Amino acid sequence: MKAQRQRPGKHINLIIKAIKSIKATNKPINPETLMDDGMIECIHEDQVFIISGSEAVATFTRLTTNIQCQPEWEGKFSEKYISTKLRKILAALSSQTPESLIPQLENFVEHLQSFQKVQECVMPIQGLKLEVEELHLGSITFRPADQQQLDHLRERAEKTILTMKLSDDEKQHWLLHYRKVIEERLGAFDTLAFSKSIAEVDQARVNALDAIDMVLNVLRFFAPYTQDFPEYVGLGLPGNFSKAAYSSFVFSEDGSFNTDFPSSGRHLPFKVDKEFLELHGNSLKSFSEIIANPTRTELENRILVAIQWAGKAQSDSQPQQQLLSLITALECLLNPTDGRPFRIGLSESAALLIGKEDLGQRVRLFDFLASMYDKRSKVSHGGSIDIANSEIRSLQGITGAVIMKIVGVRANFMTRKELESCLGRARLGATLDL
Repeated sequence: MKAQRQRPGKHINLIIKAIKSIKATNKPINPETLMDDGMIECIHEDQVFIISGSEAVATFTRLTTNIQCQPEWEGKFSEKYISTKLRKILAALSSQTPESLIPQLENFVEHLQSFQKVQECVMPIQGLKLEVEELHLGSITFRPADQQQLDHLRERAEKTILTMKLSDDEKQHWLLHYRKVIEERLGAFDTLAFSKSIAEVDQARVNALDAIDMVLNVLRFFAPYTQDFPEYVGLGLPGNFSKAAYSSFVFSEDGSFNTDFPSSGRHLPFKVDKEFLELHGNSLKSFSEIIANPTRTELENRILVAIQWAGKAQSDSQPQQQLLSLITALECLLNPTDGRPFRIGLSESAALLIGKEDLGQRVRLFDFLASMYDKRSKVSHGGSIDIANSEIRSLQGITGAVIMKIVGVRANFMTRKELESCLGRARLGATLDL
C-alpha cells in the first residue's frame, strides 16, 4: 500500500513541475502572429486560458506524451484523452497558482490509476468469410456478419439510446440512424472482429486495430499464393483482409458506444471452414498462445514480427517487395550475431532447421537462400533484377517452414541468441539436436 501512495505523488510532482513551466513561459497572445507563435486554448466552464509561446506549447505536449507513456497507463489512454483532461485543469491557471491545483491533479491521477472501463470494439472485416460459428485468435474473436450478429448489435445500440437524456423525437432519430448504420454498413461486410480492452474509446479503437492487424497477418501467413488479378482488386493470400473497416463500433461497459467510419477498398474472399481449421488448427493455437501471452520471451516477440513480414509479403503485388518482406522475416529470427556475414549465417541456419538429414538437400537449400539474399541486396540498393514467381513461391514455403519450426521448439529457447548458439554447434552435415 505504501508504494501505491507514493506513485500518485510522483506523477503529481511531474505534472506540477510541467505546469509551473507552462505558467512561467506564458505570454500575451498577439493576434497577428497567432499561428507563428503557437497556442493552445483551454476552456473550462466560463474560464478561458491560453497556453502560448513555443516553449509552453512544447512543455504541454511533452507532459501529455509522458503521462500517456507511463507503464501503468500505457495502452489505456490516448494523447488526446490526456490532453483534454489536462486542459480543463489548466484553465484555472488564469487565476490560480500551480500549487492550488493539487486537489484537481490528485483527482486526475486517481482517475487514471483507477480506470477499469472495458471497451469492446466491433470492427467489420472485408474478405474473410467464416463458415464456422466463430474463430478465436489471440485476444480477437471473429464471427460471421450474419443477421443474428447484426440484430445483437442493434439491440445493444437501441438499449443505450433509450436510456439517454433525449427527447422522444431525438431518440427516434438516433434509433433509425443506427439501425441503418448497422444494417447497411456493417451488414455489407463478411465478418465482424470483436476486441476487448481496458481503455478509453479512442485508445480502445487503436488497440483493436493493432490487435486485429496482428491476427490477420497470422491468417495471411498460412496460405501464401501468387496469382494475377485485375488491378482494382486487393491482392494477397487467396484474397486480402481489410482492417480499415467502413464502420466500427466501440461499446463500453456502461452501455455507451462510439462509431468511426474509415473507408475500405475491394478485396477477394478467403474462407475459413472446418477443413481449414483441421489443417491449421494446431498452428493457429500456438500463435494464439504467443499473441495472448503478456510475458512473451524475446524469441516469441521475434516470431510475431517475422509473421508480420511474412504476412505482408502476401499483400505485396510486386515480386521485389515480396522478396524484401520474406527475407526480412527470416532476418528477424536467423541473422547471426557472431560476426559472420548475414548471407552465410541466415542461409546456413535455415538449412539446418528445415533440411532433412541429407547433406545434398541442405546444400541446395543453402545455395537457394544465399542467391535470394544476393537478389535482396541488389533490390534494396536500388538495383533492377528479375525475380521469378517460382522463386517467390519457394521462398514463401521455406520462410513458413522456418517460422513453424521455431514456433515448435520455442519452449527450449528464451532468445534468438540461445537459438543461434544451438545452431552454431551444428554444421550442414551434422545432426541437429533441438
